[in-house]
Amino acid sequence: MHAIVESGLACTESDGHWQLLVLGCGLDTSYEERFAGRAGVDVFQVDLPEVMAKREVESPSAISADLRKIDSLEKGMKKAGFCFSTPTVVLTEMVLNYLPTPAMHSLLSFLSSTLRDQALFVSYDLVLPSPPSSFARAILDKFAERGAPLLSVQEGRTAQRRLFRRHGWHKCRAISMQRAFSSEIGRGDGELSTGKAKREVLPFDEFSSLARLEQLYTLTLAGLEKKDEKQKQDKGVMDGYSVVLSRLDMRKHTVLGGDGGAEPTDSKIVVGGQPIQIQRMGKRSPQRWWKEAAAVYSAAMEPYASKYPPVRKFVKNAMKQFSQPAKHFRDDSSEEGSLPFWVATIDSREGSRFGDVVGCIALRSGSRAGDGVEVSHMSVSEEYRGLGVGSALLRACLTASAAQKGTVTLSVLKDLADARRLYAQHGFREDRDPQDLGKGCVLACMVKDI
Repeated sequence: MHAIVESGLACTESDGHWQLLVLGCGLDTSYEERFAGRAGVDVFQVDLPEVMAKREVESPSAISADLRKIDSLEKGMKKAGFCFSTPTVVLTEMVLNYLPTPAMHSLLSFLSSTLRDQALFVSYDLVLPSPPSSFARAILDKFAERGAPLLSVQEGRTAQRRLFRRHGWHKCRAISMQRAFSSEIGRGDGELSTGKAKREVLPFDEFSSLARLEQLYTLTLAGLEKKDEKQKQDKGVMDGYSVVLSRLDMRKHTVLGGDGGAEPTDSKIVVGGQPIQIQRMGKRSPQRWWKEAAAVYSAAMEPYASKYPPVRKFVKNAMKQFSQPAKHFRDDSSEEGSLPFWVATIDSREGSRFGDVVGCIALRSGSRAGDGVEVSHMSVSEEYRGLGVGSALLRACLTASAAQKGTVTLSVLKDLADARRLYAQHGFREDRDPQDLGKGCVLACMVKDI
């Protein structure tokens, strides 16, 4: 969080007046120590009266208030000299998770309506995958067992973004902490980029791998837009943080062995400091990769196979294909009905997962010119989603289809909003009405011209 604030301040003009509002600060005085001494920066910290009484350092900008009681919060902010018309950065770490849902909604609405100038909300929260995995539910149980149940947890980062927008925060971005750690800011910050720092930030790493935890924890940046012509001419908080957003954008990954700003190749990328190899399956490929690819695909589709009978039938057929790869997946894309196949594998010899499959994709091709090609079997392991693995697999498919004539098509469940967004980023568009397979199962049909 320090690195985000630091980077944002560095991107903006130095002669402006800023406020940092730290909600649920606890006994942490690091924000005050790091930023309060800077010219033009006022730091306000808020927590319950009994918590603030235990703080060793007294400050006139310390606010004793219950975040569940908006009247108390507003009164305390005014008493401490907080100015609602000054550009402000609001910071929270797991605070929204611990608030009851009605109180959390009220807090977001109160801040968006009262911060009349520019403002940015930076929040670190636990966000469940959608649908929730057994691992994520186990983490929630861990919090409850320790006497600190999480009362407000969103399902999916799309829901997290909608939450902020619904309560008046016009611009919003939510990314996994794994993505943040691997970003330009994460790599450039001496504390954030170290494994030790990650283990201090993310609890319960003894329970499972750090990578899976980093996928659950989410960094949200939400902003209020400039509201008048004078503000539009000034450089301020949202201008600076637009740069921060671009530096947190992981659509550009590091090339293995290359420099940090290079574009990815189709064969190797680095995610979360871990090299991932994208390669096409052939006769000499390890046979275990077929089983592992089948497991990745089955796990990705299981929530929808259990929900929709048509999907269950499709997955059953796909499992038969995986069990007979020599028959269904060939290394010659010119043969009718063949499915050229790619896998994403871990390419690091550190640890025990070297060579493990974390994603796969296939490309169906007919024998006649103009038939076009179809993307199939696209899936990525849960802990590697949103990190560029899917994009790398898709690029491999599109590169292989470049010699074809016609179009590249695919079908995707309407439920999978993130997947449809990924395909759209790669030039796919929905070209006809959704296909209703019954029982509530609806497919979006997408196409890209070759």
